Formats: sequence, C-alpha cells, structure tokens
Amino acid sequence: MRFTPFLFLVLLPAFLQAQSNRFSEFYDYDNGASGFLNVLTTEDGFVAQGTNFKNGIRQSHTIAIDSNGSLLSEHSVFDVQVGYESFAMIRLSSGQIVSAGSLCDLSEPSLGPCDFYFARLNEEGDTLSTHVYERRDTSDVVLSMVETRPNKIMLIGWTYNDTTNADADLLFITVDTLGNELNRVVYGGGGTDFIGGGVVIDSTGDVVLAGFTGSFPASSSGRTWVVKTDSLGNVKWQRTYSGVCGVGSSAARICRLVDGNLIIAGGNTAFGGGGFGVDGSLMKIDTAGNLFWAKEYEVEGGQGLWSCSGLADGTIVANGVTDAGDGSQAGWLIKTDANGDTLWTRTFNPSSSTNFLRNMLIMPNGDIVAVGFGRGESSTTQDGWILRVDSMGCEIENCFSVGIEESPFDSAQGTLVEVYPNPVTDVLHVRFANNPVHSSVVITITDMLGRVVLRFTEKGNTALDVTALKSGIYMLRTTDDNGISSSVKFVKE
Repeated sequence: MRFTPFLFLVLLPAFLQAQSNRFSEFYDYDNGASGFLNVLTTEDGFVAQGTNFKNGIRQSHTIAIDSNGSLLSEHSVFDVQVGYESFAMIRLSSGQIVSAGSLCDLSEPSLGPCDFYFARLNEEGDTLSTHVYERRDTSDVVLSMVETRPNKIMLIGWTYNDTTNADADLLFITVDTLGNELNRVVYGGGGTDFIGGGVVIDSTGDVVLAGFTGSFPASSSGRTWVVKTDSLGNVKWQRTYSGVCGVGSSAARICRLVDGNLIIAGGNTAFGGGGFGVDGSLMKIDTAGNLFWAKEYEVEGGQGLWSCSGLADGTIVANGVTDAGDGSQAGWLIKTDANGDTLWTRTFNPSSSTNFLRNMLIMPNGDIVAVGFGRGESSTTQDGWILRVDSMGCEIENCFSVGIEESPFDSAQGTLVEVYPNPVTDVLHVRFANNPVHSSVVITITDMLGRVVLRFTEKGNTALDVTALKSGIYMLRTTDDNGISSSVKFVKE
C-alpha cells in the first residue's frame, strides 16, 4: 500500500493531538499555597479540587481544564471568618458532581469548632448548593466520601470531642443527594483512629474502609486498620494486621481489583510529620479482610503511597511521594502485576522542591491523570499540580517499556539505560545512551518484593558485581544528579 503525502497530512493533526494531551502543569491561584486532592473527567476535560491557603485562611479551590491541561475556569469558596478545606469529590451514579470537606470557625482558638459540609457542583466546578452539619462541642473533619447506594452518600471523617482532645474517633454521616442528613455514627476507642478512604463492596451498600488505629489494639504508633460498615456506617467488623502492615503502618486509600478483591495503598510508618511512610506499601485482601499478600516498595529514602487503581488486566497502579535523592520530594507512580511484583516505577520532580501526587484516575485509553501539589518554575509558593501520562508513566509516547529484553526511555531528558548481559551470572554492565557524564548516578537494585538488595553510586557507564544475588528477576533503577530516573528489569541466573 502506498502512503501518499496527502494521507500523511490528514493523519498528522490527529497524531499531534494524541501526543499533545500528556502534560505536567501547575496552577497558582491568587498567590496562595494550593494543592489538589481529587480529579474527575468532564465532557471538556477535567475538574480538580483542593484547598488554597493564603494569609492564614484556607479556601476551597476548584479548577476546570481541557484535555491538554489548559485552564478553562477556576472557582473558590472564601470567607474571612471561616476556613474551608475540600477533601473529597466524586461523581454520583446520577452524573451529579458532589464534594465534601470541613469548615472551621477562625474566630475560635486552634482549629476551632469544625463541621462537615457537603456541596453540589456543576461541570465547571461552580458550587450549586452547600449543606453544613453542625455538632456542638466537637470538631469534625471530613476525609473522604463514597456513594453507598443510589442517592445515598456516606461522608467519612473523624471527630474530636473537644478542641484539646488529641484522640480522634471515626464519624460517618449519611446524606441524600440534596444534602439532607439521614444518619450519623461515631466509632472509636481510646487512641487516635483514622480512615483514609473506602469502597462499596456489594449491592447492599456495605463499605470496606482502610486507615490506621491506635485503639484496636491500643498502640502509640498505630497499625493498618480495615473496617467494614453497612451503608449507614454501622461497624460490622474490623481487623488489624502484622508483618509489613503491622505496628507503625498506615493505609491511605483502598481500591477494587478486577477479581473483586481489594488493594490498600499506604506506608509502613503512620502518616504524619513528613506526611509519608518510610516505605510505600500495597496489601491485597478479600472482602472479608483476609490477607493475600503485603509488600513494601523502596526507591530512595522515605516514601508513601496515597492512592491506587486496579486495572482491567489485573495489574495495579499506585501513586504517592518519594525522596528525590537531593533533599526534595518527588511525585511517584508505581505499577505492579496482580501479585504486587514491580513492573515499573516513575518519579516526577519538575521543580526540585516538594512534589506530592495524592490521587489519580485512569482514562479509557490507559492514560494516568494524577493530582497533587508542588511548585511551578516561576512560583514562590506551593501550587496545585496535575500530571497526565500514558499507561507506561510517560509524557512522551513509548518512553518507558516493560520487559526483560527491553530498556526504558526517560521522557524528561532522553536518558536511555541498558543492562547486559541479560540474563547475567556475575558482572552486569550498565550503559547510558551517548555515555553522559554525571556528577553522580545512584543505581538501586530491588527484588520483586520491592526490597533494596544493592545500591551503588557511579558516574555513568559502569560494571556491577551481582554475584551475591540469588537467582531471580530484579529491577535496576538509576537516578542522576538532575533527579531523572529510569528503570529496567534483568534476570540473575
């Protein structure tokens, strides 16, 4: 078949459009410190929501963008006497977009009495209506929400009996689509109990939620906690775990797999302080809470996973934050097979500052759209960040390939890393395209459980002694002095 110039000209615009809708953009609203926690698709592109912090006041911040990341509109809910924080946003089965968060009376000491709020939004992110759920002598903070049944939404968070009590209990408030309160449940023990997210598991509206508990059993460091409730928030059972997800561990979000089971993303240190665990972790459970496996994933320094998604082929994508190796934090994507074994990892550190990815969605074509916060090139404050990459974690098509015989291509710098021979018995050669010279390249080798088994610091092409490694499949990761990373699998015979 002859490929004519005319046909090429016809196809070129479509090709360019396919390439142009991957992006990494920062959005600076009103010169405040912004961040996004949630993102949804719209007919025109996406709507993202989070919080903007300026002059000591927090305000809900929502933007609408097109499929290429261009800003279409932005909106805020602002009051000098009330601080608004948006934590959750979902699209209901009816198609309506709703969000939930907390508002706090700024005239009171500390956080002041905070209350849940529930809002209806249009496709551009404008607020259509807001309901506030006041409870006297308490401080209530929304963390997530889930539609348990059609027209029934559970707002999930925690509550303090007063503004000085350091221990928090769970609070579930069920509302209808108009915001009318239907039920509320408070549940907890003597320690701090936290639930990060939940997922509906059956037609009855039962929900499985994941977080950490300092109460069941009592523990100052907490451990991963899974709770099952009915559609109104009444607790049916709860479980904690040992090992990887034991003492000092935390779950941030739970998601459903194609086989009907569940994946929990988190870290092996309770979320707090720096905001992430020492190692990221994933654990697979069934809907009764029985554990299939739990695995840690270490890149460099400290990291944690904040959200996850189960794909149609049984693989798992999760995102979060990891140390970039230069004192900054980078956004982090990781993909595993159905057994939790690493297929690839990607880091994104566009500003060499603090960059977190907090949530994501998977597009029908496999693209990953992740949101969080970081700092744009010309910004002096934290900005809302939206990243769109392909199914391999690339802004440029086919930059990062998976397979024993293949080497990944890094889109940001064009860095190609190769390893040979593959399989290897004793000496593994690592070669960079064009043999670039760096002040240092950190080379990390992990097993398929995500555990670091070897680490080297080199200055470009090198040969590594891997004689001590056991036979099996390993992941080699390189991070150069610009914070650019590439990964490739190899087999040790």
